[in-house]
Formats: sequence, structure tokens, C-alpha cells
Amino acid sequence: MIKSVMSWNEEVKKYNKQIKKIEDSLAEDEYFIVDTKENFEKKKSEYEGKEKLILARYQQLIKLSENRDKIREAIMKSNATSYVKVADKTYTVALAIEKYRKADEFLQLLKYQMIKLENEKKKVEKKVELRISELENKFFGNTRQPSESEKRIIEEAKHLNELVVCDPLNINEKFLKLQSETEEFKSLVNIALNEHNVKTEIEINLD
Repeated sequence: MIKSVMSWNEEVKKYNKQIKKIEDSLAEDEYFIVDTKENFEKKKSEYEGKEKLILARYQQLIKLSENRDKIREAIMKSNATSYVKVADKTYTVALAIEKYRKADEFLQLLKYQMIKLENEKKKVEKKVELRISELENKFFGNTRQPSESEKRIIEEAKHLNELVVCDPLNINEKFLKLQSETEEFKSLVNIALNEHNVKTEIEINLD
């Protein structure tokens, strides 16, 4: 049977839905029968019917899983040998999909660094404020006027405790730039993959 990759992907979704239905029944229903010998004799027809149903559902699950996996394997093989162009670069479909899925990961790491940077700045600033406050209380905490040398000590302390931020990556700017690039890249990949999936056909023989 020959279908486009997009159609085969839809088939996989259908198979997943059918498989999940049976798996849910495995979690909720009893796929066994426990009763006395006497009741087995009395309910022979009912229990035989249930036994057949259990076996049929299980075999259906196996067959559905096998067919779904055949489709997935064929799509994966096609993706490994087919190419799409994204902006000025060419990728295998498999790599384009992988890059699409991981596009946000580094962005999230930069965002995490932005948050950590701001928190660390606040933490250091708070420590500095406390340190200067303690020093001012030491000199200005009584009624006498501080001497010139004491004033110089406080000014020197303020100067030495000025906040210095070493940000070689320029995290905020890099994050905003990468965020825009990531959104554009994902949009282009999405378009390229949709075009590929519509145009590319695969032959798969299912049981």
C-alpha cells in the first residue's frame, strides 16, 4: 500500500488510539477468570465466551502494535534518507525533526541563567546594603558627628562594594536574539516538514 508520509502519520495516530483503548481495558478489566469448579460447569458457555474475548483482545493488541511499528519504522527509514531545506541549510528529515524538538532546550537554559543572574545581583546588593548600614551605625549611631576619616572609611567601603557583573555571554541580549531565531527556525522547519510529508510517499505492506 502506497501513501504519503502525512497519511501514514495519521494511521499511526489511529493505531495509537486503538492500542490505548485495549491497554486501558487491561488496566481496568479482569483478563482472567477465577471461580469454583462447580460454577465453571454452570457458567461454561459464559466463561468460554469470556476466554475467547480475552484471547481475541490480546491478539488484537499484538497485531495493532506490530502494524503501528511497521509504519513507524518505515517513516523513520524514510526520514533518515530524505532531505528538507530550512532557510539556507539542508538537513535530513530526521535531523530536522530532532532540531525542532530540541530547539527550546538551550533557550530554557539561558532563561534559567537570566533568572539566576538577577537573583544573585539582588543577593549581593542586599549583603552590601547590610554591610554599609552596619558601618554607618557604628559611626553615626550616636549623637556625635563622624570625623572626616570615618566619612572617608564609609565612602571607601561604598566604593569597594559597588556591584560588578561579569556577563561574558551577555545573557539577556543573547536570550532575546535566540528566542527570535528559534521561533523563526521552528516555523520554517514546520513548513518544510509539512511539504515533505505531503509530497513523499512510502509503500508499506501491513498484515
